Amino acid sequence: MAHGLVMNGGVLHASEVLSEDEFAAALDGYAFYGQHKAVSVFRDAAACLQRANADELDTREAELDATYADVIGGDAALEAAFKKHLLAHPELYADV
Repeated sequence: MAHGLVMNGGVLHASEVLSEDEFAAALDGYAFYGQHKAVSVFRDAAACLQRANADELDTREAELDATYADVIGGDAALEAAFKKHLLAHPELYADV
């Protein structure tokens, strides 16, 4: 869900519209699949939203989006992280 929101509106948008529980679940999900740099990007975005003025948000938005793009790159990177985890820990997944 978080990734889809980022792809459609950016990291700040995703951080703003996710509920607290959804935001926490997103961070847990990124961490579970080894995407710790994405967790950092979201934490930076949340901190920025709490303290920033409109001018700073404009500047930081572009930086956060660029960093997320570098870290995740797109859907293929998340799919690869999932497959890597599945192969390493098949016991955590139900049979199909």
